[in-house]
Amino acid sequence: MRGETARNGWVHEREERTSLGGRRHDTARVGPDGRLREFTEYKNRRYIGYDEAFFQLQKEREILERNPDARGRGVIRDSARLDLHVRTAMDRLKHDFPGRFEEQRVTREQARKAEAIGRELERTWESGQLELHDVERLREQERERQRERHRQLAQERADRVRAQKEERERAARERAEAEAAERTRALVQRAKEIQQRERELRKLMPGAPDDVRAVLLAQSRLPSDPKRSRSEATERTMRAGRDTQQRDRDRGRDGRGRTD
Repeated sequence: MRGETARNGWVHEREERTSLGGRRHDTARVGPDGRLREFTEYKNRRYIGYDEAFFQLQKEREILERNPDARGRGVIRDSARLDLHVRTAMDRLKHDFPGRFEEQRVTREQARKAEAIGRELERTWESGQLELHDVERLREQERERQRERHRQLAQERADRVRAQKEERERAARERAEAEAAERTRALVQRAKEIQQRERELRKLMPGAPDDVRAVLLAQSRLPSDPKRSRSEATERTMRAGRDTQQRDRDRGRDGRGRTD
């Protein structure tokens, strides 16, 4: 009923060694490497006592601790009562190994149906009509499932690496675009400021020569008061004129010195 058949790679009464002694599971499935993958323990009793189940659960804990690939379950009649220590051990296993150990309950009707199927299978086996399955074929099927799983994991890793690379490249492009946009914005703002200063200089110093305005523009100094601006403009114009005359005299002296 649960699909734990030889066709699906399950075996009955498989024993696993532990430090507390052997642990024989009702049904178990192993991987191609021979290691335990899944196990099931069936308890079709109204009362599950300490002597029957407590040390079995301690062995299950050791198996799950040393084999992280293993998973197990206990299948119990829904009307069964558990010894307090067994109940506590079962709950701790479920808490400590979430998704790897679970307790499953079956109804009385499900249990009766399973018993009837079991009796029918026993009669079929005794009559020699039960189909025997090729063990090597089952192993090959399991190996193929493992290979497919490895291929999937490799593809997932490749997809993650590619996605991470694309994300880094996208982030780098966005940073470069943002920096270029910021430089463009700064240049545009600078050009606007220069144009504004030039307009202010032309307005405040309508008669000033272009070279004087260029000097003031380069110094980023603008007159702020109209009266003061005219005075400063006159003074700067005279200073610029004196500087020009001084340069001319210096060139004349240099020329005479070379002639002498």
